[in-house]
Amino acid sequence: MSSLKSFGVIAFSLLSGTAAIAAPVSQNISACVNSSTGAVRIVSSVSLCVAGETGTTWAVVGPTGATGATGSAGATGAQGPAGANGATGPAGPAGATGANGATGPAGPAGATGANGATGSAGPAGATGANGATGPAGPAGATGATGSAGPAGATGANGANGATGPAGPAGATGATGSAGPAGATGATGPAGPTGATGAASTVAGPAGPAGATGATGAAGQGIGPNSFYTLISFPGSDGDNNTTYYLNPIVSEPNYNGNTSPTLSDANAYTAMIAPSTCTIKALNLGAYNYGGGGSDTLTATVYINGNPTSMTTSVTTTSGAASSSDTTHTQSVTAGEQISIGFKESNDNGYNSVTIGLICQ
Repeated sequence: MSSLKSFGVIAFSLLSGTAAIAAPVSQNISACVNSSTGAVRIVSSVSLCVAGETGTTWAVVGPTGATGATGSAGATGAQGPAGANGATGPAGPAGATGANGATGPAGPAGATGANGATGSAGPAGATGANGATGPAGPAGATGATGSAGPAGATGANGANGATGPAGPAGATGATGSAGPAGATGATGPAGPTGATGAASTVAGPAGPAGATGATGAAGQGIGPNSFYTLISFPGSDGDNNTTYYLNPIVSEPNYNGNTSPTLSDANAYTAMIAPSTCTIKALNLGAYNYGGGGSDTLTATVYINGNPTSMTTSVTTTSGAASSSDTTHTQSVTAGEQISIGFKESNDNGYNSVTIGLICQ
């Protein structure tokens, strides 16, 4: 793989109404671009550009991305096994003899002695009166439920009841959507031209307003909530038919090795964050072959969030200038999505001044 001779970003501007994307940049770079050759000359101020050059300024530091959401806490890990018991320590020295304790309480009474001999029976006493009737005993347990008897015969149907009163009227349903407008009727033929009237000094009534003309096709100018990007390579040089990815707005010293079209790549110069929601309406590719390397086909493709889109265009050069565009395959972009340009060439022996432009409105 041979090294890239030079690389620069010509211009990037966010017009009025474009949504802010991050904190302001800390430094700008100014340059003068040769309108004929595309050569870039870094200067301290665009006021130093001479005739035949166009001045431009771009930010060195890109915008800071939004802080990602805090991840959820991880689950508590399982408790580790209990450690083994430690060895028993040596016995401590014997303690000193304690003082005599207080006198304890009296012991329990001794067991009752054996009964003495039975004395002789006394005379029988008089018969006592009958005692009162005792309370009724508790109720006995309930017996088991007997088996069910046979089902009785079905009775005759009763007479129909009287008709109830009518219920209230239901609520009125929602009004349906209006049907499509009918087609406009064909214009009738023009009537015959009337005879020329005599000249009059009285002004006639004003004629009807003419029909509104058809809406013209959308232009490629820059309007509110849109951006325009232009990348210029004073010389292209890379492996044959290998796609490399370019950030449309960040100056990069060498595009070789940018093999991922998203910002997840270690090289942060491979994609930009869309500053606003817009539609990419044009992908323009231009090249000027200085000769010496034979025919060379260059291809540019728009990538969104790392995925190639249908917006792609190619140009083949041998000597001199050539250009191509894709304005047929438009691509919608939402603010915050990643935009990258995939670029490859068929013959890395050539020397081309390459320009790639995007228009998003």
